[in-house]
Amino acid sequence: MDKYIDPEYKSEDSLVLRYYKGISFDGLTKDDFRAVSLKEGARIFRLLDYKGVTVYLADESTLMASGTFKALEACFTMALCKKKKYSRVVFSSGANLGSALTLYGQKAGIETFFFHPENTSWKLDRTIFDSPSAHLLSADKPEKEVKKAALLFAEISGLKHIPEMEWRFPATGLRALFVFEFIVRERVRFDWISQAVCAGYGPIGFYNMAVKLISEGAVNKKDVPKFLGIQQEALSPMVKAWQKRHSQIQPEDIVCACDELLDQTLYNTNPDRSYPILYRHLLDFGGDLCPLNKGEYETHLPLLLEGLASADINLNKREIAGREEIIENAGLINLSGTLKAIDTGLIRKGETVLSFFTGGAGSYSGKEAVPEYEIKKEDDLEGAVRDYLNALR
Repeated sequence: MDKYIDPEYKSEDSLVLRYYKGISFDGLTKDDFRAVSLKEGARIFRLLDYKGVTVYLADESTLMASGTFKALEACFTMALCKKKKYSRVVFSSGANLGSALTLYGQKAGIETFFFHPENTSWKLDRTIFDSPSAHLLSADKPEKEVKKAALLFAEISGLKHIPEMEWRFPATGLRALFVFEFIVRERVRFDWISQAVCAGYGPIGFYNMAVKLISEGAVNKKDVPKFLGIQQEALSPMVKAWQKRHSQIQPEDIVCACDELLDQTLYNTNPDRSYPILYRHLLDFGGDLCPLNKGEYETHLPLLLEGLASADINLNKREIAGREEIIENAGLINLSGTLKAIDTGLIRKGETVLSFFTGGAGSYSGKEAVPEYEIKKEDDLEGAVRDYLNALR
């Protein structure tokens, strides 16, 4: 593992700078990453024991500049954009990736245009968008229309739409280097890793890197953990496809959420490009994709909040309509789904699981971001995008 590690940097400071040697992509160098790096740190520790299963936590929130593991993708993406000399870029996101790209765009000196669903505005921190080069646009439209708005804007304006899918895997693959270094150093075995999944770029990057490490003889395949992916039951196309052993998502697997979602940012109704890759990794390394409903989530929540508090992980909250709401709960969804897997016997007594806590405990000002332009439900999408572009000019 040593050849992939730069000892000048600690994993608590930046996974990107510690493990950049594991990335071979378009000639990106240490200097390219250092020019845009903010803080991309992570830590692993034992969180709790549950029914004879040891649960470790990979904290990818408290030491990340954006408060979520999307800081890894944002750092990588903006280093690449800067190298390619893109001065203005366009993207869409539920919340986390867009916030991270906006933040890192400012460090890179790149103007950003971020399209997001109107119903995730309350999750966005106003301080990230204070810069005049950070443009926030909301759309009161379904997920596909939000993405289409960003693509239309990029096409009409001639700006680059980011990130391309193949950009995302090297960044999330850094997590595998971090985990395998921990395994070797601490002499720990993980039978499983778990994560809440939307499009699945995180686990795909992890297992892509595992394949590389196996081929180079750095890791034995038997030491690679199985994968447990959790999706909220109300919106779980990957789970539905996997349970029927579909190698690609079929129309019958795509069901728009009819119930209240546990997390509005996990909103991808049809991750048709990424699912086949995750499917192949599941067949190769083992694992499962499982749904989680609201009742199951709430059953485990008190134990999880107690465990996180004891580890000094304090979740960001906001009062919405008179109720205190956790701003980012993908990590909690994953932890709850992991405990459910233990309850059902999928994860067995005596096994050890590493659960990725991907966000929810970063810095937060308490002030909601205000979009500079709003696409309303009744608006013609292309007309609204053109109106915004004309206003910019």
